Amino acid sequence: MMSKLRCILFLCFSSLLTVADVDAQQTLGRTIKKLPPFENKAVAEYMDKILYQMDAFHDDTSIQYIGEALQLIDPQSDKEELYYLLSYRAEVLYYEGLFNEAMRDLDKGLLIAEGLKDSLLIANIYNLKGLLYENIEESEGALSQLSKALDYYPKNPASRYPISELHHIFGNIGSYMTKIHIYDTAYVCLQQSLEFAKRANAPRAIAVAQLSLGDLSLKTNDTEAALRWYDTALVAALNATDYDVALDAYVGKAEASAAMGNAAQAKKYLSESNLHLAMYGQEIGMVNQRNHAKRTSQILKRMNDLNGALFHLSQWRHFDSLITSRNVQSALTTQAALLQSNANLELERLSLQQKEEELENFKFNQRIVIAASAFIILFLLFIYQSIRIRRRNEKRFADLEVSRLQQEKIIAELQIREQVGRDMHDDLGAGLSALKLKSEMAIRTEQDPEKKVQLKTIANTAGELIDSMRQIIWSMNVDQTNLEDLVVYVSSYTRNYLSENNIDLSVESSDLWPDFELSAQQRRNVFLMVKEALHNVVKHSKANHVICSIKWENALVIVIEDNGVGFSGDANSGGNGMKNMSRRAKDLNGNILITSPKGMRLQLNIPFNTNKGSIA
Repeated sequence: MMSKLRCILFLCFSSLLTVADVDAQQTLGRTIKKLPPFENKAVAEYMDKILYQMDAFHDDTSIQYIGEALQLIDPQSDKEELYYLLSYRAEVLYYEGLFNEAMRDLDKGLLIAEGLKDSLLIANIYNLKGLLYENIEESEGALSQLSKALDYYPKNPASRYPISELHHIFGNIGSYMTKIHIYDTAYVCLQQSLEFAKRANAPRAIAVAQLSLGDLSLKTNDTEAALRWYDTALVAALNATDYDVALDAYVGKAEASAAMGNAAQAKKYLSESNLHLAMYGQEIGMVNQRNHAKRTSQILKRMNDLNGALFHLSQWRHFDSLITSRNVQSALTTQAALLQSNANLELERLSLQQKEEELENFKFNQRIVIAASAFIILFLLFIYQSIRIRRRNEKRFADLEVSRLQQEKIIAELQIREQVGRDMHDDLGAGLSALKLKSEMAIRTEQDPEKKVQLKTIANTAGELIDSMRQIIWSMNVDQTNLEDLVVYVSSYTRNYLSENNIDLSVESSDLWPDFELSAQQRRNVFLMVKEALHNVVKHSKANHVICSIKWENALVIVIEDNGVGFSGDANSGGNGMKNMSRRAKDLNGNILITSPKGMRLQLNIPFNTNKGSIA
């Protein structure tokens, strides 16, 4: 590890010496020479669409356009076009947390780049791979990939379309060094990233570098510097409409304020971050939303707001489980495709072998008399048909056996996960709790200040490990998925949220609920609609009392009524919040009814199918 770190340091400082050479090649302040677009005008138009959608973080639309563009090219001849499309798709998949699929595209892109002998394209792949390895907690892999990215990066880069630049690579190395607590190297790399970003006139990269310097300052307990960097990053991100960076900056300001002991200011920044997420959530990747929930939970726990911490911890678990589930599903799909491909190859081999045998038989039949030849041909046809029937049956039995083995494997994995969860809870949980308790008790009696600091560090570390263990155990279990669990959760959130904003609440709820399961997406849509409605009450209504009714009337009916100033319009008017609520209701085949008799009355009607295990 240390030899690799020395290598990184050497590369960082050697790059400092070549800044002037790079700058000499620039035009209009950019660090990469702009090459003409693709000659295929249709593909070139798609590239412009894809880049526009990626800048806006419209992941679904980006994937759609990439898929359509792939249909327009010949993978055998249009190698450069294929490379850019695969690398962009990998980047979109990364932001959505689909790391397996992203790595598969990057592996293909690396083979293409090596075939083209383009060192800039190779460096781009290694930089993206380093990001992936860092996010799946494979530190050695991340360091290796980012080192290769610097090794391959050319002195005079040129590209047709946006690609990894030096500020990206140095920024990723700086973030990695911050994570493994090598702060001097991290500072050098992040300052380099900021310098190159300014030279490249890249607003997003500037904001990201400033954000990373804020994180580094926070790690080194320089909270005042951290606040300054976060403020600067927030302004730059909002000016560049990079909402994911802005979200991280809000949370960073909250964490720095909490570290300074200013709980009121920290809660204010957290509120601003939640409002920002509610407004621009559709343009922020799932990985960033997951990290936001976890970091918010940690800040609230530090301020002893356990209810808020538990709520955001549940959000983190939801996002983490969803990302994990999607990666597992991607891996299973890939495995199924490989099995099918192997089966097809085997069938082709058997078919070829069979044709060769038939050719030999035909040559033999030419040397015998006509009567014997007819008899032999009939006999061979009978044998051929028997072999086909037998192989067809063998294939059917083989498919059934594969299916059985896969089911046994899934059952075994579930059993192992359950056992691991119990073992962690019984063994590690008890040991860590004892270690934390003993450390805290020792602090009270210890007189040596240095030893007190060490004991406090041990206690804090044990507490963090306990939290991490609980998160792991939660991710290995699935519960609270039926309708009644959703109602309990929504009611609890409503009660806590309105209480925090000094608004009285009356709750009316049915006693009996139908027993059927909800998917994560459906539970999330219902919750977010209620959350947006409550947010509008707190922000706009000037109300001091709210009536919340949750009942089952052949559909889930949620009514939120306040005594405020009222609301005019319908579900399709207003800002992004009302539009998002209307879209979510439509996704659930439901509707929203808004009236304003005295105050505002909002009614959600969600017609779930009560067949157990299914949802309309």
